[in-house]
Amino acid sequence: MEVYLENMKSLRTYMNDLEEDAAKRSAEEQQQRTAIEAHDADIALVRAQAKQAGEEVEQLATTRAQVGIELAEKQGRKAVLEVECATLKQSGNQHKG
Repeated sequence: MEVYLENMKSLRTYMNDLEEDAAKRSAEEQQQRTAIEAHDADIALVRAQAKQAGEEVEQLATTRAQVGIELAEKQGRKAVLEVECATLKQSGNQHKG
């Protein structure tokens, strides 16, 4: 009978150890899940920021192209006005002379 009681005591100790190990593993797994979820959230945030940055780059490129077009148009208009001005000066000088 004593052997039986010793075996039962050993079995209880072993089962308690297993339960403690299982509880520790469960806590570790939960910490790992929490860390993974945090990393996933960080990745989602970085992806959103990268998408936004890409959109901003596209918008800046479009704006730059528009400014370039406007500048070219204004330079062309300036050249036309300079030619007209020179023509008017020349024609004014011819009438004086």
